[in-house]
Amino acid sequence: MFLFLLIDYKCTVSTIEQRREVFYRRLIEEAEKGLVDFDIKDFLFKFNEKCRDVFTTSSCSGRIILAEAPRLSLVKSSHEFKFLAKWHRPIVMREIIEVIERACPRNAWLLVRAPIIHFSARSLDVGLKLLKIAQSVGFKHSGIISVREYGEVVVEVQADDRIDTPIIIDGEWIVNKDLLNILVEVANEALMIGKLRLVNLIGMLEREFLGTCDFRPIELSSVVTYREFLKNFDNIMREVLSKLEE
Repeated sequence: MFLFLLIDYKCTVSTIEQRREVFYRRLIEEAEKGLVDFDIKDFLFKFNEKCRDVFTTSSCSGRIILAEAPRLSLVKSSHEFKFLAKWHRPIVMREIIEVIERACPRNAWLLVRAPIIHFSARSLDVGLKLLKIAQSVGFKHSGIISVREYGEVVVEVQADDRIDTPIIIDGEWIVNKDLLNILVEVANEALMIGKLRLVNLIGMLEREFLGTCDFRPIELSSVVTYREFLKNFDNIMREVLSKLEE
């Protein structure tokens, strides 16, 4: 029995290490092509280089999307979803108008998607530890999505900062253009709250898995609106950076 467990353990390590190497090489290749989000790239390289119990397989730091689709509920089944533009940063109303004027979509939606990262953990215990950390900093839509036969656990970590808003339906604007700027501000707010959650996640992962900092999560309830966020941007980012450097 002991011999069986020993052999199984060696095979597990070998298999997981091989997959780790594959995904790390892919990370390098995608970074060279500019396909890795700028605001999470440094963390991905640091974490995958130094952490031996967990590695990432895919990631998005959060984005605003302008898309064309007849109805979002039919997207997956009909394959009629088309990206018109994607931004991993706050936007201004002019950018939305320019894309719509250029593409002339019959149906247009403004979407915000929260940060999402897929991790592979060496064991169920490690996966559960990762999941607990993620949920503690606001990544409520997280869970274990698969367990491989040799013990590797895949964890999807995702926040719930999300917006799905129709702008044009059947060729008609259903959002008053004069009010579109307010919608853009709301989208920017959701995006930035998601990215601040991501800062908390990164800090906690580095503290718990790398032991490189004594990070304490940033309190997000003080950021009420995007306008307030802009007014206090310098102070907020100064606090973020100081926590990451502790």
